[in-house]
Amino acid sequence: TAPPPVENAALLTAGLCANGNLMFPGAIIKRTNGGKRMPRIRWLMMFMGCAAMAINYIDRANLAVPAPFIQKELGIDATIMGVILGAFFWTYATFQLPFGYFADKVGARIALAAAVIWWSVATVLTATANGIASLIGYRLLLGVGEAGAYPSGTKINMAWFPKRERTIAASIFDMIGAKSVVGGSKKIASARTLIPAASKAAR
Repeated sequence: TAPPPVENAALLTAGLCANGNLMFPGAIIKRTNGGKRMPRIRWLMMFMGCAAMAINYIDRANLAVPAPFIQKELGIDATIMGVILGAFFWTYATFQLPFGYFADKVGARIALAAAVIWWSVATVLTATANGIASLIGYRLLLGVGEAGAYPSGTKINMAWFPKRERTIAASIFDMIGAKSVVGGSKKIASARTLIPAASKAAR
């Protein structure tokens, strides 16, 4: 449930409601150097957001592994395959703003959960595609869901971290995303080398 409205900015930073109750019931609280209090669980929240972002990057790139086999089976040339892979970014870019608005309305917990479920379903459905139109359609759906990752991460940063920690928290979030891109690219490159070799060995 959403926390009660806060009347004082200092109370919000301290993680307290206007009536003095904790805004995050059950969270472990520590006193900071400035005398303000924030839940220690905020770092767990950041870690979970980073984990979601890592999965986000892997799921958007995984189609590149079976791409050569898809091209051969469906008779798709490299240009059309590029359109299929790039279709993801059409909706990913378009839905950043709507998802940011959604995260402001319902909170990061619901917004991020909805995003993860959406893009996971889209990833699974991609395996059922049997043509160019269905592949593009599922990539478009994937982009809609994955658009919610960064807005939700920003919402986590704003809601759970005091001003003096928000920059480092945002840096960690962005770093995990960047490392996921590099690591995911290496794994994809390795998979695209190993899978054909394994297929030849099995024949």
